[in-house]
Amino acid sequence: MSTVDEGLEAQIRNIEQQYGKSLNVWIAIVKESGLTKHTDMVAMLKSQYGMSHGSAHRVALKAREADAVSIAKAAGASGRDPVAELYSGKKAGLKPLHDVLMTAITTFGDDIELAPKKGYMSLRRSRRRRRASTLDSSSRMYPRLSDSNLLPASMRCSPTACA
Repeated sequence: MSTVDEGLEAQIRNIEQQYGKSLNVWIAIVKESGLTKHTDMVAMLKSQYGMSHGSAHRVALKAREADAVSIAKAAGASGRDPVAELYSGKKAGLKPLHDVLMTAITTFGDDIELAPKKGYMSLRRSRRRRRASTLDSSSRMYPRLSDSNLLPASMRCSPTACA
C-alpha cells in the first residue's frame, strides 16, 4: 500500500474518531440530504455538523464515489448500458467518437477504471483513485480533439460541426 493510500485511511480514521460516526454513516447523511454538488455537500457538513473543511471534503468525495458505484451497479443489475444512455437521442452521433477515444485510452494501461456518472463518464487510474479524464458528450472537449491524430479522418470534424 502506498503512503497516499495510508494517508487517506488515516484521515478517514481521524474523521470517524473526531466526529463520532463511521464513514458509512456520514455517507448516508450526505445521501439523505439530497445534495449532489460537491461544494453543497461540503458546506452542509461544515455548517450542520461542524466539520473542518478537509474532513467535509473527504466525506463528500467518498459519498460521491459511493454514489458512482451504486449507479454502475444499478445499471448493471437492470441490464442498462450507462454509455449507451449518455449517447442517446441528439448525442447519438458522438458515440463513435467515444468508442475511438476509449480504444486509444485503454492503450495507456490496464489500470484505467470507468466510473459512469449521471451525465458523463469519469476515467480514473485505479491505483491512485484519481480522475484521469472525463468524457462528457455535452462538453466542448470534442471540438478540441477534432484535430487529434488519434482520430481517423472520417471522425474529425470542423470547429462548427461538433459544437
